[in-house]
Amino acid sequence: MTDPQLLAVNDVTRLVKALETAADSSLGGSDVGVLFSGGVDSCVIAELARRRSNTTLYTIGVKGSHDMTVAEATAKNLGLEWVGTVVREDDIREAVIGIQSVLGRIGPLAISFEMPLYFIARDSKELLLANGQGADELFGGYARYGTMDARTRREEMAKDVAGLVSSGSANERRLASHFGKSMVHPYLDRGVIDAAAELPDCLIVNDGIMKVALRDVARSLGLTEEADRRKKAAQYGSGVMRMMKSMAKHDGTELRDWVMSPDLSPKEGEHEVR
Repeated sequence: MTDPQLLAVNDVTRLVKALETAADSSLGGSDVGVLFSGGVDSCVIAELARRRSNTTLYTIGVKGSHDMTVAEATAKNLGLEWVGTVVREDDIREAVIGIQSVLGRIGPLAISFEMPLYFIARDSKELLLANGQGADELFGGYARYGTMDARTRREEMAKDVAGLVSSGSANERRLASHFGKSMVHPYLDRGVIDAAAELPDCLIVNDGIMKVALRDVARSLGLTEEADRRKKAAQYGSGVMRMMKSMAKHDGTELRDWVMSPDLSPKEGEHEVR
């Protein structure tokens, strides 16, 4: 009888090889800027990039936000250059308008998710950018996946990955291209997607732990401390969503209506959200 633990090790080994191959083709030979939150998703990308290129880590967030604090400390542990950008109300307004000018009229959740890319693509010195898009969908990182039975979870994850491949990653490439940059998504490489699809359920969600396989990948890359780290979604860890909600409330409107407003100029008496 085949040892289930040995099978799991083999599955992770195949995943590591697929990620290494994806990194060889997308991250090698150029200076790379990595959108970095300090979570396991971006830590794996940062380590893969570090082994192949001159790598700088970039983080955006409001003053004192979770991502800014964790990312700076983690970048120091990884021995990589880190650039943190504090965003304020004027920056948020610019980004809401700028993102929609490139991607069209999209909702507040999508805007807040793409806001780090907007600022980093605008300001980074590197022409090649990378992020961890696809990790949650491939490896079971969303809380809603944890409430599903295994079959339903697989079906929903597959749908979510397909959506990213068909539109989400394309939108990010468009946004990066607007600033003369190229955007790559190593997790959405075909070989990585195929390897992730073959993972057993115990390497997706196991005893309440999510993204089990990716955490094993992180450990195999020497990211022992980072492997077990929990993180908030980008729009929440950065504090951007909180700031957008506060700004909409101050302007006397619902958030969805606020981001669709043709006039996002500051209102009289407006103050910055801390």
